[in-house]
Amino acid sequence: IKIFMDGSMGARTCAMCEDFADDPGNCGELFRTAEELAEMLVAVQRNNCQAAIHAIGDRAIAESIRAIEIAMPEGNAGNAMRHRLEHVAQTSPQILADMVRLNVMASVQPQFIITDFWTHERVGPERYRFTYPFKSMLNAGIRFGMGSDCPVEILDSMQLLHRAVTRDSMSRQECLTVDETLRLYTMGSAYIGFEEQSKGSLEIGKLADFVVLSEDPYAVDPQHLERIRPVNTVVGGQMQ
Repeated sequence: IKIFMDGSMGARTCAMCEDFADDPGNCGELFRTAEELAEMLVAVQRNNCQAAIHAIGDRAIAESIRAIEIAMPEGNAGNAMRHRLEHVAQTSPQILADMVRLNVMASVQPQFIITDFWTHERVGPERYRFTYPFKSMLNAGIRFGMGSDCPVEILDSMQLLHRAVTRDSMSRQECLTVDETLRLYTMGSAYIGFEEQSKGSLEIGKLADFVVLSEDPYAVDPQHLERIRPVNTVVGGQMQ
């Protein structure tokens, strides 16, 4: 069940704890309180469903985490429902610590690293350190997967890989390796969607879903990852 907690970084409508650096007096908009979201999560849990919570700004993320904690006693101990945060753009050390403590999962989109090139101006240098902090999330032990957010971004797996590995000029200490990115994109995404028993890796008993690439992403210069193209696609063991 998709639930929105705030708007977007581009429109300066995501809920931030402090004003946007390039728009003093504006800290975005929080669509609902943590308590209101918690009520919705309890209803989601009672129907044995999973919530995907759109949260981009640090205030929206923090309130979403608090809501998940409030709702946990009502059928979601340890976040067994695997509620996740969508996007998780602007974070902080405290947010990452709380995500680990409560086993809050996430779905992130590395392509935003380039298309949101103006983020540095939006949040300023201090907060920018924890914008899309994929490496810090991984090192902290947060469970998360990756996607494109298509049709907002194009559906291009190699572009996603390139962005996560190189990050252009955005907090390069947050660069992931090719192996880390591929594992998050496949096994990580399968896990947060309760599909780890059938997808995410090539193993006996799982669906034989995979793509044959024109080049080996482990051998290509990271700056050239985008040029890799799919040659064949196999779904359920059948060539498409």
